[in-house]
Amino acid sequence: MARKQPTAVSAELSDELLAGHDPATVLTSNGLLVDLKKALAERMLSAAMDVRFDGKAEKPV
Repeated sequence: MARKQPTAVSAELSDELLAGHDPATVLTSNGLLVDLKKALAERMLSAAMDVRFDGKAEKPV
């Protein structure tokens, strides 16, 4: 039997994100997935701009 691989998102976080959302609309063009992708893209762009213009990159731990 194959072992389940750990995910970056815990079950608790998934439940919290889905709370208050209709499961049928999560994957629609106005759903939660679109909001999550937008938020992630904005954070990545912000981090890239910080590194590019501030000249500072966070050091990996």
